[in-house]
Amino acid sequence: MSKIQRLPLHIANQIAAGEVVERPSSVVKELVENAIDAGASRIQVIASDGGRNLTIVDDGGGMPPEEAPLAFERFATSKIQDAEDLWKLTTMGFRGEALPSIASIAKVTCTTRRRGAESGVRVYLEGGAEPVVTPVGCPEGTTMKVEDLFFNTPARRKFLRADSTELGHVTETVTALALAHPEVHISLKVNERNVFDTAGATDLATTARLVLGGDIAGQLLPVSGESPHGKVQGLVSPPELIRSDRSKQWFFLNGRAVRHPTLAKAVEEALMGHIPHGRHPLYILSLTVDPARVDVNVHPTKKEIRLADSQSFFILVREAVSRALLKSHPAAPSFGGAPAFAPKPPAAGPIGGAPAFSNVPAFSRPAERPTVEQNQAAFDAYRPAFAPTAPMAAEPRPVYQVPLPAGAVPVTATGREDTFPWDKIKIIGQLHDTFIMLEHPDGLYLLDQHNSHERYLYEHMTPAEVTSQELLLPLTLALSPAEQEVLGDHLAPLSELGFVIEPFGEGTWAIRAVPGFLPMAEAEQTVRDLLGKAAEARFVSPANKEDKWRVTIACHSATRAGDRLTMEQMQRIVELWRKCDQPFTCPHGRPTGFLLGMGELQRRCLRS
Repeated sequence: MSKIQRLPLHIANQIAAGEVVERPSSVVKELVENAIDAGASRIQVIASDGGRNLTIVDDGGGMPPEEAPLAFERFATSKIQDAEDLWKLTTMGFRGEALPSIASIAKVTCTTRRRGAESGVRVYLEGGAEPVVTPVGCPEGTTMKVEDLFFNTPARRKFLRADSTELGHVTETVTALALAHPEVHISLKVNERNVFDTAGATDLATTARLVLGGDIAGQLLPVSGESPHGKVQGLVSPPELIRSDRSKQWFFLNGRAVRHPTLAKAVEEALMGHIPHGRHPLYILSLTVDPARVDVNVHPTKKEIRLADSQSFFILVREAVSRALLKSHPAAPSFGGAPAFAPKPPAAGPIGGAPAFSNVPAFSRPAERPTVEQNQAAFDAYRPAFAPTAPMAAEPRPVYQVPLPAGAVPVTATGREDTFPWDKIKIIGQLHDTFIMLEHPDGLYLLDQHNSHERYLYEHMTPAEVTSQELLLPLTLALSPAEQEVLGDHLAPLSELGFVIEPFGEGTWAIRAVPGFLPMAEAEQTVRDLLGKAAEARFVSPANKEDKWRVTIACHSATRAGDRLTMEQMQRIVELWRKCDQPFTCPHGRPTGFLLGMGELQRRCLRS
């Protein structure tokens, strides 16, 4: 049987290094954070050979000769004195593990000079051996040179990826540190190539432009919010600037890059309905909170944290990002070089002449394409007060040019104003029973009839606006025991959305009423879809769950692609679209339309 024994110090340090130093970028993170803690205003990072050779130069406070060797001993730190200090941390580091861990698996040279001191000191360590200390003349601050990383741990070294991959991680790490601390001048050089230099920018927007590039950073929206629990500031991408991955998402808490699922979920909820499923925003968000409400002593890398009352911070972040999106005046998508326009609030006057919902579905969908006579009868059932109609002809539809009613434009409930030329667009006709063609001052605007109608229904699906229509004959649903349990738990919120559903025998339920705008043919499938979403989202907040329901109901209720519309029906959809707070995306985040600019049309026809 093996005998219990105390491990030699150099082996213990190598074991600790396995947690602290995962790859070269981990070394960069620890050393740059040390420089920030030392009060540096300028930090230079130099990387080569796949990150196995690193140099970090700072102009911070430096170390006196007697303390410099001590910094390489485990649990030696200047940042805390007792356990209580863990709950009032204002520094990036505190454990005193990073330097001894790095020195145990590399050749490290630390050259440092205290501010105001006449000379400095050089400390050299190789693989955790005793330090060699030499007095030297050097600039104020500290230079950490790490060479031949993992030279004595070949098992660790063989798990390193290609040089380009490891240097990519170094770049990502320094980028995050620069964004977290825009007040610090941080520069990065990789294989003798200057990657970026923040040049001492003091604000996040400028730093983001220098680090991420002006094309991207120039489009980001400012985020700001404050509550009794803390404040959040940063930048978030508009809905049109999205990615297929989450690689450009940064959360900083008191200057520290962190991962926290609740905070990430807050951003997702704020963007729900603005971007399509499976796409992700770019954001840089910095949260400032009382250190006593944060536990950073969870993992050696300090990336994972515990946050007291995380729900309050969830609300703070979600609301701040939501406000940024509402103030952004999201542009109408355009193609062909024409200017993009922002959303417009509803106009007064004739638009308000018809109720938001009626007990008769506004746009029902028969199984087969209706005849002209059926179309006329269907439209008569909900004819808006402002839209006199003429009998429809069976001949092919002519090209129309119908201007929308003009009116004063009030500010919406969100306080949003915009420049979309609502009073100057004219309805031309319908394209492939899918798009409403609009003449726009700058070209041709194609409006998706389903997406735009769906957006309106989603936004106006509130208890005050939703009415129920009672069915002459109830629809019966045969449900499994699991579905019945879900339905029983959600009868109240379903009733708020206009559904009346009651037990109707063993394993059967009766739908007695549905929302007034939901076509009868969609009622059963809509309820089944809602139950499916409720079962999948048992641990989702009630507000989020009901929002998903509104999306589902709006989707089932809206005019579909393939529905042939009369001119009056097209006019009605456009006017409803005009009332939306966010008219340029549907609740799923898809565009409601786009502008084909005159420049592109003329170019296609070779017009000068």
